[in-house]
Amino acid sequence: MKKLHYTCTQNDIDNRIDFILKNVFPELGGRGIKKLCEQNKIILKNKPIKASYKAKEHDEIQIILENSSISQVENLIPLCSSHGYIAIYKAPFLHTESQQGKITINIEDSIKNSFPNAILLTRLDYATSGLILFCQNTIDFENWKKEQAQNTIKKRYLALVEGNIQQPFSIQKEIIAKNTTTMQTKQGTKTRTTLITPLAISACQQFSLIECTIFQGARHQIRVHLASEGFPLVGDIKYGARTQNFAILHQLELCNNNLTHSISPTLSKTTPYLELLEKQQSEKFILHNYQIQSPFITAHCLPPFWEDLPKTIQDNILVKIQHI
Repeated sequence: MKKLHYTCTQNDIDNRIDFILKNVFPELGGRGIKKLCEQNKIILKNKPIKASYKAKEHDEIQIILENSSISQVENLIPLCSSHGYIAIYKAPFLHTESQQGKITINIEDSIKNSFPNAILLTRLDYATSGLILFCQNTIDFENWKKEQAQNTIKKRYLALVEGNIQQPFSIQKEIIAKNTTTMQTKQGTKTRTTLITPLAISACQQFSLIECTIFQGARHQIRVHLASEGFPLVGDIKYGARTQNFAILHQLELCNNNLTHSISPTLSKTTPYLELLEKQQSEKFILHNYQIQSPFITAHCLPPFWEDLPKTIQDNILVKIQHI
């Protein structure tokens, strides 16, 4: 555990503590300071204070930063490499990049331990699993950006959502910030595209497993796009989900040619992945980047919830991967 200390001066009187600390510790950033306040990690007289606290002269502020005995992601092995581009797997509930105000295990620092010149090309939310790509020089980075601008790079995800989806459709909406942690959609000229393909629906007709394809991703794109159409990710409370019924994975039925083919659902069981979901106190939902297709490299990886899917659905997804 690491601690930072600051004693407020006369110039700080009646200023918000988050404003003061942001200027004193710029490496933490405004968002980092506010998050530390929310986590009760900013202390005055042995009690946590809010970001809105108005400072008094001689206030002795203590900031507690999380630390970990493990500084790197273990067993970070490349899945494949081609033309200077390398793909690795990111587990769910792991940060892609370092977080302001925290000392955390993250993919970026772990990659650079083995590849000092690594440049991240893709990023995933904390709860999202799947592929992370990086290169090791600016030429490859610029080439990637050019192809991405032309929509020639496809990223395919598997998502479990609320609602009954049996027809493919596309979402084209601009994405803007609603606040520091949440995005929202609007009708505008800088639209992002998400293509939706149904794969399976639940026996109760209230949940769907879908494939989402994006080209130029924006922050929370799939989550906010789906929520705007009334299909939030199961468990994604931030974007309006009403349930955290992740065990519905066991009860999915194959959806093909707009017909539902009934199959015998697998017996309900508790897998390590479902146990991990249940233990999470932070955001939790099922979203997995299972394939990236580009002119330079094509990579794929199966989701951590693979064994929770009925065999027929597993076979269907494998066929899709093999035909791409």
